[in-house]
Amino acid sequence: MTTNRSSRVKQIFLEAFELDEKERQSFLDKACEGDADLRSSVDRLLAADRVAKTSDLENPILDAAAHAAGDTGDGVTDPPRVPDRIGPFRIERIIGTGGMGTVYQGVQDNPRRIVAVKVMHERLRSKSARRRFEYESAVLARLRHPAIAQVYAAGTHTEGDHSYPYFAMEYLPNALPITDYCKRSNLGASERLILFEQVCQAVHHGHQKGIIHRDIKPDNVLVDSQGSVRLIDFGVARAIDADIVADTLLTGHGQIIGTLQYMSPEQVESDTSDIDTRADVYALGMLLYELLTGVLPYDVGKIGLAEALRVIRYQAPPRSKSTTQALLRGDLETITFKALEKDRSRRYQSAEDLRRDIDNYLHMRPIAARPQSFVYQLRVFARRNRGIVASVAALLVFLVAGSIFVTIQYLRAESARLEAVLAREAEEDARRQAEDQRRHAEEERNRAQDERDRATEARAEADRRRTEAVAISDFLAEMLESVAPYRATGEVVTVREILDRVSDRIDQDFGGTPGVRASLHTVIGGTYMSLGEYPKAEHHLRRSLDLQRSIHGDAHPDTHSSRMNLGNLCRLQSRYDIAQVLLEQAVQGLKESVGEADERTIEAMNELANVYADRSRPEEAKQLYEQAVFAARKHLGDEHNVTLATRNNLAELELKHFDIDRAESEFRELLDIRTRVNGDSHPETITALNNLALTQRERGDQDESEALLRRVAEAAERVWGEHHPNTLTSHNNLAMQLATTGQFDEAERLLRDALDAVEARLGSRNLRSIQTKRNLAYFLMRLRKYDEAETLYMDAYLRQRDVSGIEHPEVLISLNQLHELYSATDRPTQAEPMYLEILDKRRELLGADHVETVAAGFHLANLYRENGRLEDAQKLYAPAVEVWMRERPDSWRTHAMRAAWGASLMELGRYEEAEPMLLETHSELVRRFGEQNRMVEANRWNIIELYKKWEKPEKEKAWRER
Repeated sequence: MTTNRSSRVKQIFLEAFELDEKERQSFLDKACEGDADLRSSVDRLLAADRVAKTSDLENPILDAAAHAAGDTGDGVTDPPRVPDRIGPFRIERIIGTGGMGTVYQGVQDNPRRIVAVKVMHERLRSKSARRRFEYESAVLARLRHPAIAQVYAAGTHTEGDHSYPYFAMEYLPNALPITDYCKRSNLGASERLILFEQVCQAVHHGHQKGIIHRDIKPDNVLVDSQGSVRLIDFGVARAIDADIVADTLLTGHGQIIGTLQYMSPEQVESDTSDIDTRADVYALGMLLYELLTGVLPYDVGKIGLAEALRVIRYQAPPRSKSTTQALLRGDLETITFKALEKDRSRRYQSAEDLRRDIDNYLHMRPIAARPQSFVYQLRVFARRNRGIVASVAALLVFLVAGSIFVTIQYLRAESARLEAVLAREAEEDARRQAEDQRRHAEEERNRAQDERDRATEARAEADRRRTEAVAISDFLAEMLESVAPYRATGEVVTVREILDRVSDRIDQDFGGTPGVRASLHTVIGGTYMSLGEYPKAEHHLRRSLDLQRSIHGDAHPDTHSSRMNLGNLCRLQSRYDIAQVLLEQAVQGLKESVGEADERTIEAMNELANVYADRSRPEEAKQLYEQAVFAARKHLGDEHNVTLATRNNLAELELKHFDIDRAESEFRELLDIRTRVNGDSHPETITALNNLALTQRERGDQDESEALLRRVAEAAERVWGEHHPNTLTSHNNLAMQLATTGQFDEAERLLRDALDAVEARLGSRNLRSIQTKRNLAYFLMRLRKYDEAETLYMDAYLRQRDVSGIEHPEVLISLNQLHELYSATDRPTQAEPMYLEILDKRRELLGADHVETVAAGFHLANLYRENGRLEDAQKLYAPAVEVWMRERPDSWRTHAMRAAWGASLMELGRYEEAEPMLLETHSELVRRFGEQNRMVEANRWNIIELYKKWEKPEKEKAWRER
């Protein structure tokens, strides 16, 4: 009903605007048909058009109408001074003001950081304005993307008799609107387009979360001092989710939300139910036009409101004419004008489609917005392959010029002969001409000899390379022929046996060609590594590195590539110190020798990030993964194997430490791409399927997790074989899932077989062996086979300490499981000396405030709490939570620690302190894992117990019903 009435007001206003005063009054009397409210609304809009231009208004229809009627809100002014504090934030200064509120620079004490605090204007205290402001903070909190400013907190600030909603978000010092940044940095077209791609990715992320921004403009697209885009101000955004729309954004009569200059035609219709994500695509088109030309396609800032609405709805943007618009040509013009289509069905249907066409342009591929004609594709091919086309053109020019030269020489000789016959006096001239030609011919012969010499050298180099290639080819052919049926006497020969037969011959057969030897050692070493034969792989990869050093020196890209291969192998062997040194050298060396855009550099960054992740340095790993993913997508493409592998590793880190929603979304997308590009049986497809299964287990969807893990185990056996480390890991994962649903017999069988195989293949000190041993002990404990379980747990704990060092997080995991067994067998304090030893050693090695030091204290606090020593537990809980909140505020483990501390406070009877801690952590854990997660359920029962002890039966009942 509200939308229909808004449209009717708008239509009557536009028709009345075209009439003179005399005709207008009679028209309004008839059109409004005695409806006084309708007539009043139209009159206010007509009065607004007389007193205001659209450039003066952030929200033109609503604000201009209020101005004409003398309505300034509640009749009170903004707060007259800068407050000392707003919520937990100490306020330092005003950053700026906008249509919805004032933005202050503030400081948060814990964790220590500078924030931007946005407070709603008191003059906008209407219910709809306040709900829209509160909605802005809720929207931003749902969006987690590198190119979207992050929201930290929200609340209400009270000053005197008034209260003002506020939220705190990421502070962006020295950030500039994207247009100003491009001008100040004097960026070229390609650099501007790369920034614009980041904007499209951020908007697309919002659309995937169900959010339409509705106010994309340069002031809301900032670029920080590092050249990274931040999209801000979702204050006028609208959720696609119907329940959010109905509850939060019932806009006022005739109200347009957004900035008029960048609005799509459907946006100015004021029908909020008919606006979708394509409105943001139109605004992105306006921004792209401005980035490329320095001007807007039309300026509605100096015309009346009705004329501005007409221009937006009907006037097409002008084609490029002036030199200021020189960048807007060809495919770029086609892309921009497709985004600015008035009919949204003819626009790009998503921000991702627009970004993909920009990427096509940057990589000189045909764009989707243009018909793929033969002539167009030929032109794109020529632009992408300028070197080839230029070479062909140069050859044609040379042939034509040569033909002309030969013809001219022939005509000159014929003319000289005729002149000699006709006039004897020309004989001397002819002789001189002949002498000149002789000298010229001699020079030509000398030049030809130089060319022949250079050609001879090139042929020699080509022959050398061809000889090496033939040698490698013959070696491989002989290797395969050696296992042919007539040579192998019918025996079945495996790849491993083939490698064993030929690997020792490399140095003997190719003694005079070190380059060939290095290449073969790399190939065979990599093959052994993929088969899980790590000692044999190490022999060949070390030999390859030694040869590359002797051939090229220590700083050559081939030397760094060999160093990267060996570092990756050391990581798989759990030799992290050596792996980190090798990979850090490889990353730095490749950056210096071939640059950050090279595939080898990106791959080395990914491998180094893997080491950081394995060594429990998640922040460093995440930063390096994100750099590698950005470089890979930019320089290698979205479907390149290095891009997909790095995205997968980043998603695994998100699952373990940060954001399960982001991890699940990435794993599903990666599985779709891997299946389409590589097929169902490719090792990377199996890895993607396995990671999605583990994510579903964390989600609490046990049925889907088990089904997916069974598919992974079957595929792993088919692709890698029964005893490959990857296959054994898949059995391990399946066994853990089976235990979750009580299928202990099958789980125990899988784990016993896996432990025997992995220890035989990798040794008992390998981390996979230790993990498998812990998992088997876990099942034996559930089956009440305590003696065997204790032996396995203790062995795993001691080996973990020996391999990883007492400071590694896995050591605590092993001890926690051993403590669980002690508790189950009535020995609840037996692990206390071991916890104290770890805590003391970590304080000595890492410092008292290190995250891993206080983590040891946290687990000791859990032991104290189990044994009723609640005051002792408090002394350890508080510093642990404080450090983790400061160092790892985004980690789900931080919230799990707060939940345990809150439960301890509840048990001490400190209910007022426990309540907010338990409620806040419950919201965070539900957001990350869903309602069915075991950790979430345990926290929910702690809340119920809190209200029971606190004697608040209504709240206790409400939580029990949940």
